[in-house]
Amino acid sequence: MSRHDHAVELLTALVCEGGTRRAGVLSTPHRVPGRDGFVPRFACPDADLDAVAARCLRIGDAGADVYAGVQLLRGVPARGRGGAADTSGLVALAGDLDVQGGAHATTTDTGLPLPPTRAEALGILAGLPDPTFTVWTGGGIHPWWVLRRHEHLDVDEARGIVRGWGDLLRDRGRARGWHVDQTGDLARVLRLPGTVNHKYSDRPVVEIIATGPRYGLDELAALIPPPPARTAAGPVVPASGGGDAAEVTARWSAETDWSVLLEPAGWRCCRDDGHGERHWTRPGKTAGTSAQSHDDPPVLWVHTTGSTLPAAEALTKLDVYAHLVHGGDVRAAWHAIAPPLDMSVPDVDRLARFVADGGPVDRLGGRLVWAARQIAYEADRDVLVVPLIRAAHARGLSLAAAARAVACGLQTPGRTPC
Repeated sequence: MSRHDHAVELLTALVCEGGTRRAGVLSTPHRVPGRDGFVPRFACPDADLDAVAARCLRIGDAGADVYAGVQLLRGVPARGRGGAADTSGLVALAGDLDVQGGAHATTTDTGLPLPPTRAEALGILAGLPDPTFTVWTGGGIHPWWVLRRHEHLDVDEARGIVRGWGDLLRDRGRARGWHVDQTGDLARVLRLPGTVNHKYSDRPVVEIIATGPRYGLDELAALIPPPPARTAAGPVVPASGGGDAAEVTARWSAETDWSVLLEPAGWRCCRDDGHGERHWTRPGKTAGTSAQSHDDPPVLWVHTTGSTLPAAEALTKLDVYAHLVHGGDVRAAWHAIAPPLDMSVPDVDRLARFVADGGPVDRLGGRLVWAARQIAYEADRDVLVVPLIRAAHARGLSLAAAARAVACGLQTPGRTPC
């Protein structure tokens, strides 16, 4: 197939159903390397797909990375390329399996390494239904499972299915010792086949390497494991004492720095403007602004769909904590509010408890990396890391993965030496 044919084949599968066009707007944004954010572009239901594909290839050949939205949109968004609220149910489920090397970061939010080869990445998919499209990007695998029908679900139900599918892929990767990105954002975009990947110096062409059937949503949803049962929430013991929900949340937000929320999940501050605005790079990315945090008002704007945080909406600190630690359940997050870790003097016992119990099991490695950073300047750090490794291992992280996470943390210290 030609590059043009690769692009048309995927676009057609997303917008056509049994020979008729689905009701929904197709998102085909692009991004210029070295610049932050996407340039939004859309194709309405009556658009000529050959023309859309040709335009995308021209933009890509001119030096931009071109993407396609995994879900259709209800209409052209009023702002940017749209967020979860702009999506129109489900037309596909997808994944993002990066491979080591190239422009990929060595740190991940799980603390696990990326698969070293394309074959290892494909092995994560073994036993799952064959993807409708298996796409090689030049640096990873994008599997697409396109649905036979456009499922018109509300946002919460659709988000739960997409998030569950992402968790399924991450669980399968973790079972093999590899990290897999969470693709649980409804507004997720992935590279369009046929276009050029400008992330790499050799400019590989994104290509479809295998095809398969379409699926009913029930067939795929049945593979998603049920979420873990939640334990009953105990009484709230915030850092500031009592008060109603609004007061507790406001005080906790004032006392909790963005770094305490983001760094354990693998985010890295890449620029501090010095006036309450910081730029953050998401896990798995080496440079560039993936999100911006503000101190007044205390909100986070996420510009990428490559993380577990929803994009294109203002997130409070409680929202961020809920998504990173409690699967988006703000109520559960509120009940779990606790004083932030004061690391002016490292408390190894407290760090070990944070590693073991500070969030989901699938982010043990990320918490371990962050905890190791806090003791990087200590003279006896080789002794202090032992209880941290034990805490992670007791929760299921292999000793080899724990050792890699600690080594990563010690190489990138998070505190200023006294």
